Amino acid sequence: MTDQPALFEDGPAPLPELTAAERRRAYVQTMLDRGVHPHTGLPLLGEPGPLVARCGTCAHRYLKGGHAKNYPKCAVGPVNDSPGTDVLARWPACNRWERAE
Repeated sequence: MTDQPALFEDGPAPLPELTAAERRRAYVQTMLDRGVHPHTGLPLLGEPGPLVARCGTCAHRYLKGGHAKNYPKCAVGPVNDSPGTDVLARWPACNRWERAE
């Protein structure tokens, strides 16, 4: 046995636990950075920026009624009652975007 001190006395520092919302935000940002819509998995309509079409102006976005609240969903991608399928109005639109009337 050597007289060198251990590199990690108590083991490596544990990584901080992320909440579900933090994991979701990280996933969304990763997808947008890759040029892919986080909900539909389709390519983005254009480069993210102030003049690009957004999900909030798309005809496919609708509000699904709850007991006390409405939840934003998209008819193009999968839909269930979890927050994981909520579609935020500020997201850049995918290539299936159509102007809402």
